[in-house]
Amino acid sequence: MSDGTEGKSWGWFLGGLGLGLLVGVTFGLLFAPKTGEELRRIIRENVEGGWDKIKEKLEAWLATAKEKTSEILHELESVEDTTKPA
Repeated sequence: MSDGTEGKSWGWFLGGLGLGLLVGVTFGLLFAPKTGEELRRIIRENVEGGWDKIKEKLEAWLATAKEKTSEILHELESVEDTTKPA
């Protein structure tokens, strides 16, 4: 059976977690080496650069897929030609 202290310990845990989160965010904002505008610019550049890299890789993958598809179709046509009855 429970003696009722389990709910209290969860309360203390969540209260401490919330307080720690609040203190951490506050100190992070106070001692951040960059302004908010500068930080948003850096994040935006990284996201845009990431999308460019994804686009490049996708284009390369699509080119490879088209090339392989063309090779397979050519091989299938060769097999079809050799299996046709005379």
